[in-house]
Amino acid sequence: HQVEAVFRAVTMETRLRKLSICQTVLSSVSPGQLARAASCLVELSLTSCELSSRQAAAILGAIGQHTRLKKLDLSDNGIDGMNGIEPELLARAVTYLEEVSLQRTWLHSGQLSTILAAIGPDTRVKKLDLEGAGLLTLVELHLLVRAVVFLEEFNIGHVHVTQPQI
Repeated sequence: HQVEAVFRAVTMETRLRKLSICQTVLSSVSPGQLARAASCLVELSLTSCELSSRQAAAILGAIGQHTRLKKLDLSDNGIDGMNGIEPELLARAVTYLEEVSLQRTWLHSGQLSTILAAIGPDTRVKKLDLEGAGLLTLVELHLLVRAVVFLEEFNIGHVHVTQPQI
């Protein structure tokens, strides 16, 4: 398949720094191949790609202290792709990146709380987009405030918040 060939090519010696794939089903691409590609890029956007939780976990697991990846967009990879991700894995990956977009990923409150709790003065993340990502009403107020203090840009549009959280 063509999409598999693209991901194989990314892991070879290439000058490619940014890859954006939208509305393409990636079920034929192995989690390992996605993880290897993510570790070779500076920017990766896989929006509306129907990622499985195994594929999303592999991508997030490839992100670490010495990652080359700076920007990651996994928006619109709903319940099947993101809901099964361990909160700690998701939070760790977010803190090692500079920009993360998780729009409309239907994260559960434990994932949202863990991400926001991990953001601090020693994390790399500057921009976090959680528009429509889940219900923030179950997230403690101090975690939202913490994110606002340490992030340069924080999008929480179209999420459910309570009046005290605003």
